Amino acid sequence: MNQIEEHIFSKMPYGKEFLFLDEISYVDHEQIVGKYHFNNTHSFYQSHFKHFPVTPGVILVECMGQTGLVAHGIFLLGEKLKTQFIKPILIHTDSEFFKAVFPETTVRIVSNKLFFRNNHLRSKIIMYNDNNSEIIARTDSLIKFDLNE
Repeated sequence: MNQIEEHIFSKMPYGKEFLFLDEISYVDHEQIVGKYHFNNTHSFYQSHFKHFPVTPGVILVECMGQTGLVAHGIFLLGEKLKTQFIKPILIHTDSEFFKAVFPETTVRIVSNKLFFRNNHLRSKIIMYNDNNSEIIARTDSLIKFDLNE
């Protein structure tokens, strides 16, 4: 893990049970690319659905948002992020789903910044199947960072 990736992960406001980002393979001021592996130990697979485990859409949106909004926002905030704890507030999301995500699937998330101003980040985020680059889902989302301690 490089120094930038370590910094981003140290500022992520999620515990290990709710962190849906394993690695950041690329980040700059315009784009971030990350990966996450949905292992079969997640508790939601036991109930969604009982005889046909599939990742809930809301978890896919969360995964895209953690990479494309929160992690990218931490990078973009840079020196402005003096506090250890940030409060990301989702303002808007418009999502589409094309493929199901089953247990033991690795996804790749590619997020392109549309704008970042006044602690608001809007991005177009696409989730791909890591094996064959098919689009699983995409979202156009806006987040606000509350930096008050």
